[in-house]
Amino acid sequence: MLEQLRPQWEKGALWWDERSAREQLMLGSLFAIALVALLLGAVIRPLESARARAAADIRTYQMIDLRLRQGGVSSGQRSGPPAQQISQSAAAAGLQVQRIEPQGARTNVVLADAPFDAVLRFVADLEKNSALRVSEARIERSQIAAGMVTAQFLVAGGAAG
Repeated sequence: MLEQLRPQWEKGALWWDERSAREQLMLGSLFAIALVALLLGAVIRPLESARARAAADIRTYQMIDLRLRQGGVSSGQRSGPPAQQISQSAAAAGLQVQRIEPQGARTNVVLADAPFDAVLRFVADLEKNSALRVSEARIERSQIAAGMVTAQFLVAGGAAG
């Protein structure tokens, strides 16, 4: 492959040699400036942006942790069918449940495009104020906005009716 590039390299070297020392200095300076601009635009700015997003995420998670530690969930034991208890916990966390599907002794719960901190409040409220327990959870980042997630839970336990 290097052999294929040799003619172009030789043409470039010949072209460079034909330039005066002043032109070579100006072209070298232009190349250095272009390299710095490329480094700033393609490497440093994206890294700074990712760092800022990570710092914002850390602040959000710290705030959620603080709220949960301060007892930011409601109290009072719930009863009734699992779907009703799930709906009450979702409402207490300020969430809309997209889907509640009974699956034998367990219930599948789907929350779409919900704030991450509200999803955590929902799980905490559900487990604190009912006999229901989250046995499986799948939480994925939503493409809608930062801090939004789509969550799916398998909930077990509780009164059947």
